[in-house]
Amino acid sequence: MFQPARERKTVSVSCTTSFAQLWLVPQLKGFHAAHPDIAVQITSTLWPDDYLTGKTDIEIHFGRTAQMKPKAKLLMPIRFVPVCAPALSGPVADFDDLWKLPLIETVGALYGWSRWTRQFSVSGRQAPAFIVDSMILAQTTAIAGLGVALVSPALCHDALSSDQIHAVLDLPTQVEDCFYFSVMDSAADRPAVKVLCDWLEDAASSH
Repeated sequence: MFQPARERKTVSVSCTTSFAQLWLVPQLKGFHAAHPDIAVQITSTLWPDDYLTGKTDIEIHFGRTAQMKPKAKLLMPIRFVPVCAPALSGPVADFDDLWKLPLIETVGALYGWSRWTRQFSVSGRQAPAFIVDSMILAQTTAIAGLGVALVSPALCHDALSSDQIHAVLDLPTQVEDCFYFSVMDSAADRPAVKVLCDWLEDAASSH
């Protein structure tokens, strides 16, 4: 006898394209296996200012606490490390070695080479050889062996664990910016939204 497909509840999420491709989508297989009755609708944007504010159930933003909505919750802290393809460089012992390599700059990012190097009071950094507009492009450019990019290990976990790229000068960094998520008031009482929010926090805690 024909059994109609079970109707799915839909929860919409907005985030940057890089966050969606590098972190959210790779994690969603586990969510779907546990909650096949909930459909996740992802709206991605290159620039945070292009978010369809108030049009999705959950918004994921990168920035400082003061920039977030009053009810935003911390999703995950972020640090940045320089990475490149293994074939690009031999051992990088210090900043002098690093500055000999071509640099990849991500324009529009809240965190770039100037901010990273200021933490260590170093100089001698060359101008970037390649300029891209998202972390996903920075990772892709690094994997192609074109230079060294500043990326988040949490977001670029798959590329690092598969040795497509590796960290050089993996120094401790202090970054005030983190990923936060907020739920629209109109969606706050929906059980499916609560389920996805709980899953996001659990998944983020493992990174």
